[in-house]
Amino acid sequence: MVDQRNAMDQEKSTTLTELRDRLDTTTEPRVKKALQVAIAELEQSVHPGTPPSSDARSRVLAAMEAGGMTTQQKDTEPHFTDNALSVLKHRYFLKNDKFQVVEDERDMLSRVAKAIAAPDKSYGASDIQVAETES
Repeated sequence: MVDQRNAMDQEKSTTLTELRDRLDTTTEPRVKKALQVAIAELEQSVHPGTPPSSDARSRVLAAMEAGGMTTQQKDTEPHFTDNALSVLKHRYFLKNDKFQVVEDERDMLSRVAKAIAAPDKSYGASDIQVAETES
């Protein structure tokens, strides 16, 4: 337990050093503000060896978003490497009686999500809850 606490304190110290170094070198005001918030939250940790609270994380994230340091993922299309697609095509995509692939990665993911969500109905989930699990 003490070793874990020491490791967390060391990680916190290293992180603070990295944040301060970045603060010293950045010229963008919004990035400076986000870094200052992050540093303040880490420095205000009440108990050494404990991670920042979810409130602290929320404040840091809000500051980072305001500083343009985060990106929202807008692309909902699945992305697989060529090797992963090859494995999916050979093992998991549905095939017809001539062994030709008849679905793409999006169709396969939808099919798997439906299969995972289907038992929820047996345990009292509403159609809306099942649809949420599928999505």
